[in-house]
Amino acid sequence: SMTVSNSHGMTVVMSTFRISNDSVTINDVEGPIKCSPDDAGVYSYKISAGKLILHLINDPCDGRANTLSDKEWMIVKKQ
Repeated sequence: SMTVSNSHGMTVVMSTFRISNDSVTINDVEGPIKCSPDDAGVYSYKISAGKLILHLINDPCDGRANTLSDKEWMIVKKQ
């Protein structure tokens, strides 16, 4: 799962992930900017130097696709 928060610590979207071979399927489950639960996004992925990079395969949710694709993601511990 993944939780994305804004700079004030408010959760804006929570998502689940399902990994299959060399791709990951993402479904949003809650939050004010979540995509429709029927709109699953599919991405290839790479983990390098502790960072996750997702590459768009197919995602009907433009907001999620533009946010996630081709960016470096890392785990940030809550303070």
